[in-house]
Amino acid sequence: MWAAIFWYVVKLVIVAGISYGVAALTKKKPEDIVYDPDTFDTPEIKEGKKFPIIFGTCWVDDLLMGWFGDILDETIRVRLSDTDGQYVYLHKYYYGALHILAQGTCDGIKQIKVGDQVVWPDSTDKTVLNADSASSAAIDLPELYGGIHEHNANVWGGGGLVGTIDFEYGEPDQAINSYLEEQLGSDISANRGLTCAVMNQTYIGMSTQIRPWKYLLKRTDLLTTGEIQWYSAKSKINDYEINPIHILHECYTDTEWALVTPAPLLNDITWQAAADTLYTEGFGMCIKWQGDQSLEDFVKDILRYIDAVIYEDHSTGYIEIKLIRDDYDIEALEEFDENDIDYIDDYTRGTIHKVPDITQLTYWNMIDNLPVTIDSPDMALINSQNESHIPNEVKFTGVINDELGGQLGAREQQQLSAFGATMTIAGKRTMAHLTPGDVKKISYPPLGIVSMVIRIVTPHYGTLEDGKVSFDCIEDIFGMKDSVFAAPPTTGWDDTVEQSEIEGSADGQVVLYNAITDKVLYNAITDNIVIYLEEI
Repeated sequence: MWAAIFWYVVKLVIVAGISYGVAALTKKKPEDIVYDPDTFDTPEIKEGKKFPIIFGTCWVDDLLMGWFGDILDETIRVRLSDTDGQYVYLHKYYYGALHILAQGTCDGIKQIKVGDQVVWPDSTDKTVLNADSASSAAIDLPELYGGIHEHNANVWGGGGLVGTIDFEYGEPDQAINSYLEEQLGSDISANRGLTCAVMNQTYIGMSTQIRPWKYLLKRTDLLTTGEIQWYSAKSKINDYEINPIHILHECYTDTEWALVTPAPLLNDITWQAAADTLYTEGFGMCIKWQGDQSLEDFVKDILRYIDAVIYEDHSTGYIEIKLIRDDYDIEALEEFDENDIDYIDDYTRGTIHKVPDITQLTYWNMIDNLPVTIDSPDMALINSQNESHIPNEVKFTGVINDELGGQLGAREQQQLSAFGATMTIAGKRTMAHLTPGDVKKISYPPLGIVSMVIRIVTPHYGTLEDGKVSFDCIEDIFGMKDSVFAAPPTTGWDDTVEQSEIEGSADGQVVLYNAITDKVLYNAITDNIVIYLEEI
């Protein structure tokens, strides 16, 4: 009986609580709600931050908010049930914004995500990308975050996303956006030279928490100035990737953000030949420069991807580019011997148990906007090192192609597993014409080198007065199979330690003497070192 009374009281309390809560909701009228714009957490432009420059097709997920306003808080009354006549007041939020995405023009905006959800062009298929040059995106997803549900006080939903996003590609003659002019007046920038997106008082749902917007931008056909790419026939690879030679060419020649090198100084013959090679290889990249590293370091990183060198040819003044490839005839290589080489210093070669036997390469999945890591093991090296893995971790996040990622991993591991020699060659001025990336043959009997294919890494030309040059070199991986070695000649060195013997004396003490001269070098009985002055 007491238990029944207890549970009856509990039910009364619960019902009373629910009734009070519903009553409180119904008493909260729209005019009682105070909107605080500071509740919106919006990204702002930070002083000194640079706009990214897009090469290929890249996500911009760290956009800058150039303007935020035209905020609307639409209060709606939602019925809790069909019978009791109770209501709750909910809020639908709208705002306008200017998203600054990148410096320069782009071919097009291909996709938009809010959070991790694709909202345009096809929210049901994340692999669908829009055509180039779209002028705007119409988003109509009122149920994206759960919509608005009546008759259930516990399930109101989170609203949706509805609105029009204007695209601006920053052309030199671009006009002021009409929506921004309506909001801010005519005395505003037309955003020329910047790729932007303009939200026209877009419905963002029923929360003041602004979800991150992400835009997929493509630029393969145009320079950041809006002009057609240099050597445009070979600029685009696999639709969405750009030829890395075109990245480097623009990094040297652009007059606004690059190294400002006059284009005629870049030898078009060698630059176009390199672009042809990468186009044939299907070697494309998607990468952005955001100013978090110097442009010089960015250029070095692109060269690391494609395995190439850029240098100034002192004989012509041209800036040349050379790909490190198996593209030479060994029999036709220029040869150097002791008539040209004074000496070879720092000759070293990798040893077993110290060389990485597996390369773990990270590239980028463009659709998911996530890194992917693949392994390229050398099974023979792993077995010889007793299966104790020595990993080599490398990042090539400017690559989005699965096949190319695998090829680069194999390339990196092959170079490590080759155990190629490194050296510094000091020579006469008969070698002064050599440039970075050059492949030559050398013969050097003091090290037992009958024939070796080397590649110049860094030349040091010295001065005309001293008549000397030197080169940091490596044994070229593509010519290693043709290297010939012989046993180096004897040095004539008289190693007295090896020719010494140790004997035990009758009382257990030790005497060290030279087996050739039969003279005592050390006598442990008297603890004396015997020095023969006549031999010094």
